[in-house]
Amino acid sequence: MELTYTNRDGESITLKQSRPYFLTKIDGTGNIRQTVNTFKAPDQDGAFYISSTLDMRNITIEGTVVADTPDEAYKRR
Repeated sequence: MELTYTNRDGESITLKQSRPYFLTKIDGTGNIRQTVNTFKAPDQDGAFYISSTLDMRNITIEGTVVADTPDEAYKRR
């Protein structure tokens, strides 16, 4: 399991199952529901496609900061 986060400034951090940022769990990355909006007029066969949207979801990341001292852990946090 590995996750790379890149911010707006182009700085990135990779979280995986190794020091110093030990990634333990990722939730919310599975299938996502899509809503398709269409329009159907009276006596029309079929429907017109208008748009589609993906539902919002929460992605939860859990991990541990591994350090030799509490000060080092606080600094890496």
